[in-house]
Amino acid sequence: MAREIENDYRLDNVNDRISPDNIRKALSDPEFFLANYQQIVNKNRQLVPFELNAFQKMLFSLVVPKIASVTRINKRHNIVICKGRQQGASVSIVALINYICAFLDNTNNLVCLHTFPVGQTIAKFYARKVQPIISGVHPNLYPTMTKDNLGSSMITTYKDTKGVRRNNIYELVSANANSIRSDSCHLVIMDECGFYRNPYQLEAAISPAIPDTGFSLVIYVSTFDDKNDFFKEKIITARDNPDDWTLIFAPWFMTYPEVPYGIDYHQIELSEYTTDVIIPALTEYGVPPSEWGDKIVWYNKKLTELGKVTTFKEYPTTIDEVLAYGEDRSVFQKESLDAQEKNILAGKKYRIVTDNATGKVEAQETDISPFTIYKEPVYGHRYRICIDPITSTSEDSDNFVMHVFDLSNNEQVATFAEKGLQDEDYADWAVSIGTIYNRAELCPETNVANGFIVSVNSRRYYRWLYSNKQNKANKIPGLRTTVSTKELYLDKLTALLDRQTVIIHDRDTLDELRTFIKKVKTKSDGSKSIKMEAKKGKKDDRVAALWIYAGSLDNVQIEGRKKSGFAIAF
Repeated sequence: MAREIENDYRLDNVNDRISPDNIRKALSDPEFFLANYQQIVNKNRQLVPFELNAFQKMLFSLVVPKIASVTRINKRHNIVICKGRQQGASVSIVALINYICAFLDNTNNLVCLHTFPVGQTIAKFYARKVQPIISGVHPNLYPTMTKDNLGSSMITTYKDTKGVRRNNIYELVSANANSIRSDSCHLVIMDECGFYRNPYQLEAAISPAIPDTGFSLVIYVSTFDDKNDFFKEKIITARDNPDDWTLIFAPWFMTYPEVPYGIDYHQIELSEYTTDVIIPALTEYGVPPSEWGDKIVWYNKKLTELGKVTTFKEYPTTIDEVLAYGEDRSVFQKESLDAQEKNILAGKKYRIVTDNATGKVEAQETDISPFTIYKEPVYGHRYRICIDPITSTSEDSDNFVMHVFDLSNNEQVATFAEKGLQDEDYADWAVSIGTIYNRAELCPETNVANGFIVSVNSRRYYRWLYSNKQNKANKIPGLRTTVSTKELYLDKLTALLDRQTVIIHDRDTLDELRTFIKKVKTKSDGSKSIKMEAKKGKKDDRVAALWIYAGSLDNVQIEGRKKSGFAIAF
């Protein structure tokens, strides 16, 4: 690393600064320490003094008091950092962690966990962010640091200025890791968290390691163009819960332009957006009018280069702009849905015929029917029918939808969609289809399925899927949808689609997936919430039955292997 960095003098030409008073000040004032005793690598690969920009100063002023012993809150606190690219957040966090682990009073036995989207990011981050800071610190002041590479993780341990081990650990780990090495974590940084494959799953894995009592700090970091609702939810939570959360928003003008042009904003033709939005924001953040021209010209230059939509994505001025970006957008990735196009089949319509003498059930091809078969049943295969019931018999109601899936490969082999029938008629269809498909398991969404379930049982068909032993004992089949379980089921469906471990043959199902969106709703108090549903004028019945199927699978099945974690009644 040293060969790649120019001007690597490690500050040993500033020994006049190593006075007792300056050392005491450095150990108590991180900004003074960074500016006088530490260096970072600039874009030209040169070590330069670490002079904090406006955003970095705000970051330190808000984070350090949460950790310093004299101001530390003795409970869990959460910080959300929403920023643009290349604003210096990651290098500031590294410097802050090293400062905390090495110098801050009463921080022995502190475990810091820093997670990244993928394992390859860690080595790159360490080489570009961590190592230059270590190289650029005055050797007489900074403590000894020990680095270990453990698989996909990198761990740094610390000793104080007298060589005494502080037992502080800074671990870099991939967000895709199966588990974390540390038994407890007092400081967690989820970096670029919206870009994790499953940020909710990682958060759930880390949460048990965070102490229930005493100090702990969780920092969520991501950028304006983060498209994952995980980070957007953190922003909303931080905004609505200021006692337990701190929201750090870094608009573009806190960092750019890096080099002032000295332009007078009075000489610029100002747009309505600049007058109504940008200048009030500059004023609110204390940017002096002498710098307005530079900020506006830089912004307008990017506006021309990138286009209006992209610019608002990259350089929003307010949190409301960040939260509004991407409103009413598709829940599922376009690339994942496009990958299903090759699986679409025409299918054949069938009616059900039951022999009164023998009771044998057969499917006979016909021209018009709510029942479509894409793949005929295969002897020995297990099938599951996921069901989105309705209670209305009106022709204007939603569809009663059933998807038949082959559990061997999560393949949609048949569908049913109809409206205006009685529960008894739907039960006849379900029992007949289940019988044809090797006595398939029925998994209804149970919120409004009581009449349907009773009708099925009356036909002596008891092949229900139960979500747990208690529901089996109480004879409550299927899955119940709530706000939280719906998100979980949709996460599983997203994983199935993204990993291409599900096969969709029905064109109508794929079309509904494409028009299933995230709508931003404004509440009466002005706050915003996100609701996932069909676009106006579209249906989502097939999607609902599909997320019920995804919810019935365990994580192993989501990954495409054959294993079930649910109890089944015969």
